[in-house]
Amino acid sequence: MAIEIIPKLKTKPPLWKRILSSLLLFLLIGMVSVYFILCYLIKKSEAKLQDLNSNLAKEIIPEQRILEEELIPLRDKIEDFELILNSRRPSLKFFEFLESHTHPKVRWKEFSLDLDELSMELSGETENFTTLEQQFLILKEEKLVEKIKLFDISTGEEGKVYFSLKFSFSPEI
Repeated sequence: MAIEIIPKLKTKPPLWKRILSSLLLFLLIGMVSVYFILCYLIKKSEAKLQDLNSNLAKEIIPEQRILEEELIPLRDKIEDFELILNSRRPSLKFFEFLESHTHPKVRWKEFSLDLDELSMELSGETENFTTLEQQFLILKEEKLVEKIKLFDISTGEEGKVYFSLKFSFSPEI
C-alpha cells in the first residue's frame, strides 16, 4: 500500500445539494421556532380561559342561588318520593297470584289490599253457586293463603251470584 503525501483537494458538493441542505436547515429552525411559539400561545390562552371562567362564575352566583332556592323544594319532594318507593312492599306478586288463581267465569268488581297485614278483600260476581264453590276451593287449596272467609253472598238478576271474599296470605308471598 502506498502512502500518498500529496493532499487531495476536497470536492465541493453540487449546488443543488448545498441549496437543499440550507433549505432543510432553515426549515428545521423554523419548525422549532413555531413549536415554541405555539406552546407559549397555548399557555397564554389557557390562562385567559381560566380568568374568563372565574369571572363568569362570579357573575352567575346570584342567579344560580335563586335557581337553587327554587329547586330545593323540588329536590326534597323527589327525595321523599324515592324514600316512599324504596320503603313500600311490592304489590305485583299479589296481583300475579290473583290472576293465576281466578276462575275463568268469576269477575272481580272491587278489591282492597292491605300490605301490612298481608290480606285482601275481594268482591265479585259469577254465573252460579257452582262456579263460586270452585273459586273458593281454588283459593282454599293454595298454600300461600292462610285464612279465607266467604261472606255477603247474594243473588241478582238472571241468576248471577254476588259475593265477597276475605283472605290472608302467608309471609312467603
